[in-house]
Amino acid sequence: MNIALPQVRAEYDRIAPVFSLGSALIFPHRARLIARHVVPRLGLRGGETVLDVGCGAGHNFPYLLDKIGPAGRVIGLDLSERMLERARHRVRANGWSNVSLLLGDACDLRFLLPQTIDVVFCSLSFSILPDRTLALDTIASALKSGGRLAVVDWKPYSGWWRIVNPLIYLSMSALPATNATIFHRAAQSAELIRNAFPNTEYGEYYAGSLFLVIATAPDR
Repeated sequence: MNIALPQVRAEYDRIAPVFSLGSALIFPHRARLIARHVVPRLGLRGGETVLDVGCGAGHNFPYLLDKIGPAGRVIGLDLSERMLERARHRVRANGWSNVSLLLGDACDLRFLLPQTIDVVFCSLSFSILPDRTLALDTIASALKSGGRLAVVDWKPYSGWWRIVNPLIYLSMSALPATNATIFHRAAQSAELIRNAFPNTEYGEYYAGSLFLVIATAPDR
């Protein structure tokens, strides 16, 4: 199932004012996953540069900045101007001087010099990218030798918990139509990352509702 870039932009512009509340209700465990399982495994060091693809309202910034310190840099990239407005408010409120926010598409990272990024982080954003293969190509070119890509995304519950999947679908009725397609694209997303980055790790959390792929760029 294909996703059109203008549709993604328009729908996230629409829900930007209520995005933080909706995210907290549907994914109350995402922050815990990022803090406990994702960031510690990225091996972030002081002074590194992190590209947060689909940064939204900037929910990931505190976890990343805590590890890279004031000498590091976070670049928040998002398709939606209204989502970036929420992120700007968060940056100003916290006085973060080492966070840059850019309106753009992960399929076009020409604003970055080749091999300048230590970590690319996609949290609930990769499966929404219209062209994931092209995005992976541009991400690979931006990553330094040995750089890391971390993708956190969602899919239906597995095991006994799958009985709540219809409720999840219902809860998405007020969200962008593109969100529903993630359930159909999630497994393929993981495979696409494995094809682009031979060195990958995969794990599932919270009854399979969230998965994590960490890939390492080859030495050049």
